Amino acid sequence: MLAQKDSSEGKINCYNLLNEINKKDLQFSLEKVNIPGQPFRAFIQYKNFNQLYLRLVKADESLRNETANYYDDKFWNKLINASSIRNWDQSLPTTNDLQKHSAEIKIDALPAGDYFLLISTEKNFSVKNSLLGARLFYISNISYVNNGPNYFILHRETGQPLVNASVQIWEQRYDYKTSKYVKEKGSNYKSDDKGF
Repeated sequence: MLAQKDSSEGKINCYNLLNEINKKDLQFSLEKVNIPGQPFRAFIQYKNFNQLYLRLVKADESLRNETANYYDDKFWNKLINASSIRNWDQSLPTTNDLQKHSAEIKIDALPAGDYFLLISTEKNFSVKNSLLGARLFYISNISYVNNGPNYFILHRETGQPLVNASVQIWEQRYDYKTSKYVKEKGSNYKSDDKGF
């Protein structure tokens, strides 16, 4: 039908379906917080490619503030041009069946801090020509559980209370004058012998 020289609705639908079947697709996720000094995994969903390029970037305050502009090329250019602390490529199982597949890949251990994992289908991380994805994540031994306004600060791996931990509260509110969310410093607390 595509070889025929007409512009029928059927030909256009066939053309669109063929493009949808052949297009690359990339999605990925990872735990928001991982443990320092231990490797962790990223879950990759992919279609019609078998090579990934990955970059780890230390997330400074300016990059973290840009995540609100996730759909803006300026954000992507800033993230791509940030100096990376690790670069590597990852082969994925080749299927050639035009279907979506999933795989988990290993991310090597990192020290405590805030990071972006940047993934691309092209080695040059082109904003225009590759599929790109980025996730902000944290490496920390700190966790918490809460019941309403009551919080318990715990060691992420052992679950033991963190005694005498200093807790700074930050609140996010929408500023109608600037049409942006702003962070405001709140109260400071110390945890007791139960991590409360």
